Amino acid sequence: MAQAEYVGLKLGYLGRAWKEIGIGYGYVPDGQSGSYIPGLILSPTLGVEFNHSLQGEERAIIAPKLSVEAHYVLFGARLNVIDYQTQGQHDWRFRPEAGLSLLGIVNVFYGYNIPLSENRFAEVQPHKISLAINLPLKKF
Repeated sequence: MAQAEYVGLKLGYLGRAWKEIGIGYGYVPDGQSGSYIPGLILSPTLGVEFNHSLQGEERAIIAPKLSVEAHYVLFGARLNVIDYQTQGQHDWRFRPEAGLSLLGIVNVFYGYNIPLSENRFAEVQPHKISLAINLPLKKF
C-alpha cells in the first residue's frame, strides 16, 4: 500500500491551440518493498489532448493518451502514448517529457513527439512545451 493516495484532475496548456485534460491516480510509495524515496510521487493518468483554434484554420484533432508521471520535489518526468485522431485517421506518438515540477502540482515540461506510425499530422509538432496543473480531488 501507499503512504498517500489521491485521485486528481489534470489541466494543461500545450502551446498554440493545444490543451489537455485528464484524470490521474497519484501515490507516494510506502517503502515496504524497500522502494521508498522521500518526496517521490508517482501517477498514472488517462487523458485527452485536443486542438482548438479561434481562427478555424486547423482541422480538429482529438488525442486520447495514457501517461505515467514521476515527481521528485522540484523535478518531474512523464511518459506518454498518444493517439492523435481526425477524420478516421490516426497518428500514434510516444512522447517522453522532463522538466520542473512544484511537488507534482504545477509542471513545466519539455517533450519530444516520436512517431510510432506511418501517418503523421502536420498539426502535431515534434517539440512540445507544456504547462500543467494537477488538482487533487480526493485523498484516500
